[in-house]
Amino acid sequence: MWVQTGGPPNQPVILFDYSTSRAQEVPSRLIESYRGYLTTDDDAGYNALGAQSGVERMGCWAHARRNFVEAQKCSPNVRPGARISR
Repeated sequence: MWVQTGGPPNQPVILFDYSTSRAQEVPSRLIESYRGYLTTDDDAGYNALGAQSGVERMGCWAHARRNFVEAQKCSPNVRPGARISR
């Protein structure tokens, strides 16, 4: 599922584009002339998209969050937001 936003400020547009394929051709078609931020997971097929001039690839927060959840399982007695001293 690819989600795009755009349009004039007073008439924003949100486009949902679904494909059964994770192939690089799908997002390449969608962002052919796009310039701006691109959020994807770490699939190697998306590396070329982030390397395009004017495109800045952002990390997926859902994937980053998983590491924090796993880390908390290793230290279940630490309160969320607590400072951990070394």
